[in-house]
Amino acid sequence: IHLPSSDTFGNHSHRIPRFSLLGTYYPPSFFSISPGRVPWCKPIQVVRLYIIAIPRLSDDAIRKIMSDQVCHQLQPQNQHQHPLAFTILWSPLPPITWILPFIGHLGIATSEGVACDFQGPYYVGDRGRMAFGRPTRALQLDISSLPGGTETWDKAIKEANDEYRTRIHNIFCDNCHSHVAYALNSMEYRAYGIRNWDMVKLCFLVFFKARFLGFGGFLSQFLPFGILVGVLGLFGGLLG
Repeated sequence: IHLPSSDTFGNHSHRIPRFSLLGTYYPPSFFSISPGRVPWCKPIQVVRLYIIAIPRLSDDAIRKIMSDQVCHQLQPQNQHQHPLAFTILWSPLPPITWILPFIGHLGIATSEGVACDFQGPYYVGDRGRMAFGRPTRALQLDISSLPGGTETWDKAIKEANDEYRTRIHNIFCDNCHSHVAYALNSMEYRAYGIRNWDMVKLCFLVFFKARFLGFGGFLSQFLPFGILVGVLGLFGGLLG
């Protein structure tokens, strides 16, 4: 096996690529080899070598690769998160919602997606079943900047549940919206420029920002109101 240092061999002018291994036969009496030349015969085999340069990775590049790998490993855990986790939940409150579509029943979901809501005097539901049926709208909240994260969120909801189990339900002053506001204030949650939560802020925030969980939820909130407006308009036209 001979590694050439030039592109030609002997007088035969065979073009051999650099970084090639050559195989040839040498007679027993042959003891010396001239650099770059294969005596007695032509090369009988050429094996090309491909030289690949592998750059040395910097420390920053290694840290980035390791960080991406960690994020990839954590991603499946987020995929199993309940779709209603860390949300404010809303459902229609008939017949009030039929007349005023922005007013409804409010609850808040734990990190496991379990709905909790102030349902009546001295009673708070904490098993995922809201007072007026399944929620039709949900406002997802980001807790990435919340100190304590999931633990703080769940602890504040439990504190609000315990507190409102000692209170009388008042639809005008101390209601389901107040229960949710108590939990958010307890955990000192900040979002949408709001630092101090109350029933009025929650009412309009959910009305304008919460997503519908289905088309049926949209109909249940606005269809009765639309029918009522249509009927009143019809009667108004007949009387006019």
